[in-house]
Amino acid sequence: MRLFCLLVRSFATVVSVACAVAAAHAGEGEVITTMDSAGYTYIEVRLDGKTDWLASEPVKVSVGQRIRFEEFSMMTNFRSESLFRTFPVMRFVNDVKVLSATPMPATSAPVKAQ
Repeated sequence: MRLFCLLVRSFATVVSVACAVAAAHAGEGEVITTMDSAGYTYIEVRLDGKTDWLASEPVKVSVGQRIRFEEFSMMTNFRSESLFRTFPVMRFVNDVKVLSATPMPATSAPVKAQ
């Protein structure tokens, strides 16, 4: 019985650590730029005063909308052949949710794709 209780406690610890790690990779921000290419939607998003690029399966988002996402993986120096561009950091995400139904006024000029 002691062994069973120890196993249950260990499993609960692993689950809570895994949830904390997953939560650390969740994010929410304002869409600055969006473009679709080669089966992905690329989204530049403002997070905590800085900008990051996200790539997800196709999703309809507009500049000015707030989104929430879960990060799956991250690559540095990611080269998109279809966009003829290298991104210093690309966060591949899943479960992109639009939080604002209508685009909010953009607080800065959109960045054009190079």
